[in-house]
Amino acid sequence: MIVALSAIAYSLLKLADFSLPFAARQQRQSRLTWAAKGGIQYLMEQLAGEEADPRLSGEERQLTVGAVPVAVAIEDEGSKVNVNSASEKLLLGLDLTRAQAETLLDWRDLDSDCLPEGAERDYYLAKTDLAPRDGLLPVKEELSLLPLWQDEKQLIAHQLTVYGPLNVNAMSYTAFDALLAALDVDKFTSQAIVNDFIAAKATGQLFLDLESFFGCLPSLGPLLAQELEGYLTAEPVVNVNTATARVLRAWCHYLDLDPALAGWIQSARESAPFLDLTAIVSRLPAGKRSLFSLFFTTRSRVFALTARAGSVRLRVVVEKREGELAILSWQQGANE
Repeated sequence: MIVALSAIAYSLLKLADFSLPFAARQQRQSRLTWAAKGGIQYLMEQLAGEEADPRLSGEERQLTVGAVPVAVAIEDEGSKVNVNSASEKLLLGLDLTRAQAETLLDWRDLDSDCLPEGAERDYYLAKTDLAPRDGLLPVKEELSLLPLWQDEKQLIAHQLTVYGPLNVNAMSYTAFDALLAALDVDKFTSQAIVNDFIAAKATGQLFLDLESFFGCLPSLGPLLAQELEGYLTAEPVVNVNTATARVLRAWCHYLDLDPALAGWIQSARESAPFLDLTAIVSRLPAGKRSLFSLFFTTRSRVFALTARAGSVRLRVVVEKREGELAILSWQQGANE
């Protein structure tokens, strides 16, 4: 009996020897997590107030939260190219090959018709265990699964996004079709609405607001139009102060503008951010000036906030809506 009790006591002591370091690690991890959350809260308070300085976008700053060093950064997520709405022409402007662009489009669109250099279900079933998404991508990292995209991690990380409203003036009809499917619109109604969309696009019409856009879709009912307001915009989404050089070149390609304009914008904003588009628009041909203002702006509305504290990394995507911040995504992972 004494021997048995001694064995139990010894086991408990050994367990305590193991548990104490484990508990200390857990306590430290919890402390780092709360410090990172404090960093995110600091950034959210800044965004909820005045407009963030666009020259600081993406640059890390050092804070101390509860005696824990925290590196924080704000990145303009909304000025990246949205993979859920991008057309082939815009994707080609990112210096992607046609095969890369069409592989993405086939992955996203609802049909099973393979584009000339794309890949559909038969390709994936023959070579992998995957099948095309056939819908909007929930996360951009999914692109790394596609053929020809495995070496594009930097592009995916810094030039692309899945967040923010889709611009109706740049959205392709296949992207609109995928959005309607995501909202569980029946195929008959969806096809009628998409046909209206194609007809409106064929006239070359551009839209200043969602009301005029919805007015060109006679098959669209008022309740669905109200729901779509949360996913679409006619406002410009590309901030000339924060968009990367590669994204600026892509949009110049899409709008048939001189690619040198992207370099001029990048150079000019280094001395001071643009407060409006006047200086840029004055450099454009007369026929392109009103077009430019439909896609470009000097303000941002969707931001990615990051906070790194020791081994903890938080990445939070938020959208600024009339002074309030809506959280679109909250991810916690190990600091690389």
